[in-house]
Parts: sequence; structure tokens; C-alpha cells
Amino acid sequence: MTDYSSLAVNDLRLFIWEQLKNNNILTESDYYADGFTQPVIPIIPSQQVPEFNNLLPGKTYLVYDNEMLPIEEQWWIIHEYMELMVISPNYDEINKVMNFMVDLLRRYDESATDVKKSNILSNNFFFHYTAIHRVKSPTPMKQEGGLRVGTVTILFCYSRKDNGQGRFS
Repeated sequence: MTDYSSLAVNDLRLFIWEQLKNNNILTESDYYADGFTQPVIPIIPSQQVPEFNNLLPGKTYLVYDNEMLPIEEQWWIIHEYMELMVISPNYDEINKVMNFMVDLLRRYDESATDVKKSNILSNNFFFHYTAIHRVKSPTPMKQEGGLRVGTVTILFCYSRKDNGQGRFS
């Protein structure tokens, strides 16, 4: 049965978190909230911002949105944008995370090869390339006092495994 809840952006999110930890950009032990036995992954959908600020105030985290681009004649190829907003009270920390993201995901097919080699993926997707579409320097957030936000927009291209007739498997 097809798992329609499986999203390529979730695989990319887990890959990014793994790389942030492995390269000592963010430290997993900083993301244990009171009463939790597992660390919170600090890459969250936008609607979870208030909860994250309450659980781990002052910690750097990333908020993401994604957008699928129109599907063209090569219907087996899907393009999406993942917009990552890096949120922190520390301007330099935001820039460090954004520079790392640029370095990690700017290399088109070489970056996609790194994603494919990751053992944390769902195996529903074949990543063709990743690229950096836009980077916006940190600015003060309008609603959350003392926090700043910088933005990295990633373009990624993938195919989803299918059933041999072009439908998702």
C-alpha cells in the first residue's frame, strides 16, 4: 500500500539535522526538553514555533516550509523549494548555520549524492540534485522578542519510487 504521508522534504530535513550534528554546528544534547527522554529535532514546521520557544527558550532552531513547483512534461521529476528560517538570539550563530547549509547543499548532483548515501532516509525518493536558491541575512523577528531570523531557500529535485505504471509505490 502506498504511503502518501511520506514526503521528500522530511527526508531532507532528517539529512540536514544529521549533518548539523555530525559537523558540530548544533549539539544534540542542547535539545532535550524537560520531561523528554529523546532530544527534540530543532527543524520544525512553521506552526510549531510557539511550542518550541516554550520548550527550549533561547536555543537556535530552524523552521521550514516547502512548496512543490509545477510538474512539467517529465512528470517523474518533482522540484520543490524548502525554505529554512534559522532562528536564534545570536546573529553569528544564524550566519554559521546558513553558511553551513550553503556549503552542504549548493553542489547540485554531488550534494544529492550525499543525501542518497545517508542511511536515515525513507527510501521512497531518489534525489537528483539540490541547489541554493536564495539566502537572506538575519533580521529581527517581528513577534518574538530578541530573536533574529535568517533564511536559506533550497531547491531540490527528486523522483519518487513508483509501481512501474508511474503511480507512487
